[in-house]
Parts: sequence; structure tokens; C-alpha cells
Amino acid sequence: MPRTTRAVRGKRGLLKHFPKMPLDVVIEIFAHLDPGDLLNLARTDKEFRAFLMSRRSAFVWKTARRNIKDFPECPPHLSEPAYANLAFSPYCHECLRGNVQTVLWYFNVRYCNKCKKQKTTSHRNISPQLFAYGAGLLCTMDVYPNRVHIPEVLEVEKVLNSANNKIGEDDYVKERRASVRRIMDHAGLCADWLRKKTIEQSEEKEITRCQRWNDILEKLREIGYSEELEDRETRYKLRKLPQAQLSKPLTDRAWLNIRADLIATLGPSLKDQRENERLNKAHAELIQNALTVLKEVILEHYGTLKPAQVDQMPLFEDLAHLSQIRYSLDIPLEDLQSLDISTLRDHWRASLPQLILTWQNNIKAELTAMIIQAMDIPEDVDVLALAVAIFDCTTCGRVLRYPALLVHGCMHPLSGSWEYDTYGRLVCSVGEPLLWKSSVVSFSSTLERTRPIMQACGLPIERTDVQRIENLGVRVCAIERDNPQVRMVMTWRAAVEGDWQDVVWELPDVDACARAARLDASSYTDMLRLFKEWPQWCCSLCFDPYWRKQTFERVCFHLLYYHDIISPAIDHIYQSADGWSALPQPVLVCSGQGGYPPVPSP
Repeated sequence: MPRTTRAVRGKRGLLKHFPKMPLDVVIEIFAHLDPGDLLNLARTDKEFRAFLMSRRSAFVWKTARRNIKDFPECPPHLSEPAYANLAFSPYCHECLRGNVQTVLWYFNVRYCNKCKKQKTTSHRNISPQLFAYGAGLLCTMDVYPNRVHIPEVLEVEKVLNSANNKIGEDDYVKERRASVRRIMDHAGLCADWLRKKTIEQSEEKEITRCQRWNDILEKLREIGYSEELEDRETRYKLRKLPQAQLSKPLTDRAWLNIRADLIATLGPSLKDQRENERLNKAHAELIQNALTVLKEVILEHYGTLKPAQVDQMPLFEDLAHLSQIRYSLDIPLEDLQSLDISTLRDHWRASLPQLILTWQNNIKAELTAMIIQAMDIPEDVDVLALAVAIFDCTTCGRVLRYPALLVHGCMHPLSGSWEYDTYGRLVCSVGEPLLWKSSVVSFSSTLERTRPIMQACGLPIERTDVQRIENLGVRVCAIERDNPQVRMVMTWRAAVEGDWQDVVWELPDVDACARAARLDASSYTDMLRLFKEWPQWCCSLCFDPYWRKQTFERVCFHLLYYHDIISPAIDHIYQSADGWSALPQPVLVCSGQGGYPPVPSP
């Protein structure tokens, strides 16, 4: 297994010749260190350890200790290295856990919380024999209840138990109490020094933190955020960021590391926002001018077509949202400014037929995807030509097929400008917030109705198209579930376009079909009259929207008074692509036992 090395800062090997340097040079270097540095050196090299742990090197430790401001002198019960280890080595003296900041000066140890609970106990738990000597025999922590060091208790008990006579015991107790007083006094000095040092460090960190905050504000002002920083809430939001609360000087490298986070919090500066608004306004005006040219080209092209053809054409808004148009205008401001309007107009005139075809193909693809998602269709089948390829309009409830879906008014719902992005709002400013949406119609609901009808006809729904079923002249019979004697015979189209509830479908017998056909023929005149009264007729000679989808009589009035046509011909008036079909009414056929009279022959 290859040997791995820990990544360290700086260059390796610079200290390998340090122990071989002249002694006076080494001592001079040591004189500028503190006890913590000497302790780390003693743990890195055997030669360093042998030198620094020698009694002859005590002066080195003393010199280093005096480099620490107000640090108490080394007590007589500790050596200089042990004193340095107690004060500056952040490791538990029992389990060697790191980053231990609690120093028990009264016991001359540094314990983590776990070891502290194991190695100390309440003074009430000591033996009665030791308790009888009274206070002052053991070092105690300045907390309530007073805690004592268990190793120290065991050591004192051992000495007292091994005393030979009363005189020797009294001398030890007297000496022990004097030693405890010295230890407690020195522990108080060390605790005061550590408390003062902690306060000074906190003050230094706060000064560094404030200086870092001021440097951050100055840097932000230099890059254009002077106005934002005048706001108190903005400064408060910045001050709460972790990058602004560090107690480290703000170097150039540190500024580069935090600059992006600060700018992300502030957002674009007001200066940049004003410049961006100016550029965006100019960019938007150029896009609006280009879209206006597109709209003029579309109207010019539609003027050459008949109204019946224009009905199935996309609106300006539909074409403007095509990716080809959008990407051609989603270019930098400099490129937009260099566009020639006449060249752009000629380009869109040439590409408009292909754009219209692209839009129609997109519509077909969306509708085809809705059908394929609901049922399995062979690849060689024209999906939209299938007999079951009908859709329910969720807005008005109409049953529609393609291409009537291109013309149906509900397919272009009026939307709010908030539903569009920036480009979409520019399109709405030139045209209207109208966009063809396939979400207006549903296929799954019609499939639930048409599937049992096709099964009753015995025709496969995945291959039977409209032309075939119309040529067959198929009629079906709807039987009410609650009253099976009531049967209604109707054409296939009337069955799929009607809203039939709680019925069972089957093929009628030959006699019922013949009777229904005779009744259809007799009611043709009334059916045609109603057919003309539906608002679905349009003028073929003009594009006046008021005279579109009106009754047959009103369109004839329009032709007489606006076009001087007394007897309209087939070229003058046409039915809208999404108009209603002239469907015969269902024929009621009864068994003669349910209270309904039989239908007479015409």
C-alpha cells in the first residue's frame, strides 16, 4: 500500500538541520518563543526533546514564559515543562482528547467533561477518617458543592495510613495544609490570568471583527454599492453573514473569496440596475420594432388568402412564440442594432410559409401525444384521422376534432401578462395575450365514451378512421340501463358527440336502422332550418370580425348591404371549421310493452 503523507503548509525539511546549529543560536531563537512553542518542538524531534527536557534547559523555559504577559511564575510543585503543558497544551491529561479548554488549576490537570466527572467527586464522599482532619488538607474546586481530586485523595489517604506515629502524622498534615494553601493561591493567580487573557482576546477579536466589517463596507463602496449601504436593513443583513463575523483581517485574497457571496446577497447595485434598465429598455424597443414588422408581414400574407383559409392559420402571437422567431431575436443589443428592417422583412416574408407549417406540425404533435399517452396506436396509423380522435373542450363542453381545434375560440384563452416571461410580455405589447394551448382540451374523457361505442360496432379503435366508419354508414343503439325497453337509434357521429349517461351500446337490427333512415329523411328540412340558425356562418369576401360566426340569415344580410349580393352563392358564405354538424336526432324505438307507442313509418 503506498505511503500517504499529510498535506502541510510551507516547505518540508527546513528544520531537519536545526538541532545541529550552534547552541547559542538555538538558545537565541528559543528566547523569542513562548512555552507552547517549546512544547510543540519537544514533541517533534528526539534531539529537541532531550535538550528541552533536561534540567539544564530550565532557563530556556523561564525565558519563554516571561514572553507571556502577566503569566504567573512556575509553582514549586511543578516543573517548567509540566507547567507549560498544563497551561498551553489543549489535550485531556487522561484520555488525550483534543481541544479541551477547561484547566483545573486547583488540581494541576486539564480534563474533558467526561474525565472530569470520573476523576473528581464531592468532598462529602471522602472517607470519615480523612474528613476528620478538617478543611485545608485537600485542594477543592471553587464550586458548590466543593469537589476534590480523586487521585489526590487516594495519595493523602495512603500517606496517612502509612504514618508510624502521631508526631509524623501531625507533621505531614501541617506540611500538607501549607502546600494546599500555596497551590490554591497560585491556582487563583492562574485563573485570574486566564480570565484576563480571555477578555483581552475577546476584545482583540472584536476589534479585528469591526475592522474587517469596515473594510468590507469600503470594498463594497468601491464597486458601486454606496447607495445600498446607506440603508440600515441592508447593513444589518450583511452584518449577519458568516463572512462578515469572522475575527480575521480582510486580506485581498479573503476579499476575492467572499466578494461573490456578498454581491449575491445584495443583488445588482442601483447604479448597475439603472444601466441595465437603460440597456433593457433599448433592447426591448428593438425587439418590439422587429415584432411589429413580423405582424405586418403576417397580415400582408393573410390578405392574399381567403377567410376560410385564414381561420386555420396561427395568430401573430402563436408565430412570435415559435423558437425560430424567439432565438432570432434573442441576440445581444449590438447585433439587434445592426439589423436592417427591410432585410428582416424580406427574410420573414420568405420563411413565413415554413413557420406556419411548423406551427401546425407542433399542434399535431401535441394532440397526437395526448392520444398516444392514453392508448396504444400502431406506428403506421394517422392518429388524428382515427374515429376516436375527438377531444372535449373543458371550457365550453364542445366535442371537437382536428382541424376544428385550430379555429375553436376557446383554444386561445385570454391570459394575464404575469403568465409570460419578458419576451412574452413584449409579444403581448405588440399583439394580445392570446396563445394556442392544448391544455384547454381533454382526450381521456372522450375515450371513455367512444371506446364502448367502437366495441359495439365491432371495429378496432386503434385502426378505424373517420372515413371508413362514415362510408359504412354505421348506426348504433343506446339502451338505458334503468329501462332496457327504451332504445335510441342514431348515427355514429351523434353517438360520439352526445353526452350519454348510463346507457349500453349495441348494433340495432336491420328494421330499426331502416325506420331511423326514413325518419332522418323526413326531418331533413327541419334539421337544415335549425342548422342555418346556429351562429357558425362567415362571410368569404371580408375579414370583418363582427360578421364572423353569425346565423345564415345575418350573413346574407351582410352580403346584401355591404357587398351588393342579392343571392349568395357557395363562394360568398361558408361554415366555420369548428361549426356544429347537421346531425339527425336519435330515433326512439320501443318494444311496445313499456308504454311508448311504436314509431310510425313516414
